[in-house]
Amino acid sequence: MTIFSRRLLLLPLTLALAHCGGGGGSSEAPPTTKPDVVVTDPYAGTAYLKVQRTTHATGGGPGLGRAAVQAGVDLCNGYRSSRYGLPAQQPDEALMAGIDVQTIEHFYDNGKAADKVSGYSLDVYDLQRWLNDLKAGDGSDPKTPPDCSAVKKVELTSGTLWRDGVKYDLRYDTKRAFGSSTSATLTPTAIDSDDKVAAWPKKTVLGESCSIASGPAIPTNLVQCLWDRFPAKAWLNLPWALESSGGAGQEVRDIALVVESNKPLPAGAVDIPAGFTTKVD
Repeated sequence: MTIFSRRLLLLPLTLALAHCGGGGGSSEAPPTTKPDVVVTDPYAGTAYLKVQRTTHATGGGPGLGRAAVQAGVDLCNGYRSSRYGLPAQQPDEALMAGIDVQTIEHFYDNGKAADKVSGYSLDVYDLQRWLNDLKAGDGSDPKTPPDCSAVKKVELTSGTLWRDGVKYDLRYDTKRAFGSSTSATLTPTAIDSDDKVAAWPKKTVLGESCSIASGPAIPTNLVQCLWDRFPAKAWLNLPWALESSGGAGQEVRDIALVVESNKPLPAGAVDIPAGFTTKVD
């Protein structure tokens, strides 16, 4: 028998073995494995929120900050009128309006958090000059009346820091950090039950989803849309409102300007500022 003939005889047998899974192979499909379930930690990563806060008296009128400065201006004008018979003066309106506006920054970094509040007041400085002249004189009115429109900005910054199991009150004027390890904000507390939180209405602010919160932990005169980036639990400075309005006595309105998730934070954002002295109770 030729080699060619033997190949013809073996061909059917080879095809049969291949069809039946023979030839050392297995007829069973390889075992399948279920994919691992990935559990995402909602508190992992970083987040940043910058809001503009405007405060007015409920029903209209200036906020507490502007009202305090206006009281100084009115006192100054009272001296101008009673002592010199001069008309009232008023500081620049844009400067006065800015007193009721603050910028608030929220920072979060893997279990550490910070708030920073920036704004300003106005010093009616020429009123103090006039009072000093009056005190130093012989009892007569100073020659130069007070200029009640003359003001200078006084920058105001405050902050709070949560890290390493301590809540710090940051005093930027004295560069001191006062810490407490017993603050209630260090313990996560649910705002409401999971089913009620799931039923909160949702909206979108700057491309981010937020939920309009309600429940016993939310004052009835306050409307907040809480960013869905974090659970509805009060912990550190969380959760953050992308929009907020309401309040008792003072109408406070927060509007988000910048919102970011898992982007690098500025260096030192969740550290005690350089140069601060620290005291922990």
